[in-house]
Amino acid sequence: MFKNINHLCFDKDGVLIDVHAYWRHTTEIRASYLKNKFQLNSDAENSLIKCMGIDLKTGKIKNKGPIGYKPRAFIIEKVKKCLSSYNCNSSTHNLARYFLEIDDHQQKNNDFDIILLDGVKFFISQNSKKYKMTIFTSDRKKNAEIALTKLGINKFFSKILGGDSVKKSKPDPEGIINACKSVNISPSNTAYLTDTTSDLIMAESAEVLYKIGVETGLGTKEELIKHSDLVCKDLNELSNIFLENG
Repeated sequence: MFKNINHLCFDKDGVLIDVHAYWRHTTEIRASYLKNKFQLNSDAENSLIKCMGIDLKTGKIKNKGPIGYKPRAFIIEKVKKCLSSYNCNSSTHNLARYFLEIDDHQQKNNDFDIILLDGVKFFISQNSKKYKMTIFTSDRKKNAEIALTKLGINKFFSKILGGDSVKKSKPDPEGIINACKSVNISPSNTAYLTDTTSDLIMAESAEVLYKIGVETGLGTKEELIKHSDLVCKDLNELSNIFLENG
């Protein structure tokens, strides 16, 4: 197993960092911003948090999100519908601009909740000389770069692509294909690591050699195994598998 791999392409959230903490914090910032922008009450703020996909009781991403699962444009339409229920009408264009303003705030103030998942640093440092490594995430490229720099692991990745780096968002395979092109390695010599079934299906469309599901994010083992060549509990387990297979 794992013969002919020269390139590891990673999803960011749920594989490298805690997806729930990261997107909960960002969702709360977005909801607070919109609450102030439209002079809403706390109930409306909570409704915005829920419509974007966070369970208020657990603080985790709800099953199928949409945050963590769907592209930004989809989430903006959800927000637009939620705001209209409070008699606040805003165009998609304006909401997209507000989201960019929130991005700017987070980037300038380094305002992200970033938790490195167990085993990540060991796995990537162990394999960085053997494989080219890239990232394709639905998050914005700048946000991903800030997160990885903050964690001290950005140096291991040859290329970072975000949802704003491609013309077609996930689940279109453009991002994986472009990541492969960036390191001059074919998808047929690439393994893609992710925590969601939709990304595994995307990787299949890209015709990567191996699709690896990781149980540290949104997908369960039962869900991931249907579309992957391998499912591992975390990157500690994957490190052992890689060592065993040379």
